[in-house]
Amino acid sequence: MIAPFDAGFGMGNIELIDSAETTGDAVVLSDLSAAMMYWVYIRSVFFLGITLFMAWKIIAVLQSIEKLETFYTDNIQHFKVLAKLGFIAFAVSCANFGYVNGELKLSLTLALGPLLFSVACLILSEVFREGKALLEENNMIV
Repeated sequence: MIAPFDAGFGMGNIELIDSAETTGDAVVLSDLSAAMMYWVYIRSVFFLGITLFMAWKIIAVLQSIEKLETFYTDNIQHFKVLAKLGFIAFAVSCANFGYVNGELKLSLTLALGPLLFSVACLILSEVFREGKALLEENNMIV
């Protein structure tokens, strides 16, 4: 059973059930048309891909911090890319649709998680940029 029409970050609510009875907006996967199955699949792959790419960028930042290369251009760029990915995830998370049994369902929401993540990444990129400027100034003094 799946409720694939809820907007938000992620693939939707997928649950295993014992019977074919549905409740609320949930539908059995076999009731979805091929086009809707592709939509659920594409949306799921998109969110999985963007999440893995974000994790890769976060790991890159953590590894550079571990090497004591904290305030370098690469980290600033990583945070800017993370912010862009977060804004993309926010835009995609705000709306979702579904077409089941001849009925079009549209779901709109304000996905605050990806938006706050993006703002935090932008703030961190500016903090790291300022840290880089202070580090360069400190190195010129010494």
